[in-house]
Amino acid sequence: MDKMNALVFKEVGKLVLEHKPIPQVKEPDEVLLKVKAVGICGTDVKILEGKHHFRPNTVLGHEFCR
Repeated sequence: MDKMNALVFKEVGKLVLEHKPIPQVKEPDEVLLKVKAVGICGTDVKILEGKHHFRPNTVLGHEFCR
């Protein structure tokens, strides 16, 4: 598998599920985890509502389990 699902912030009120390339480990202090599930947190909700500034095309969902 060379792709992963990613929930991408596009603009206020718009998230898009995209298939993105799986990141590669490039540095000795990096790791790659296979994530089974991910959720959104309060900050993600504020980003979607436009109450917290974020750049378009940012992958959200840092609340994960392995």
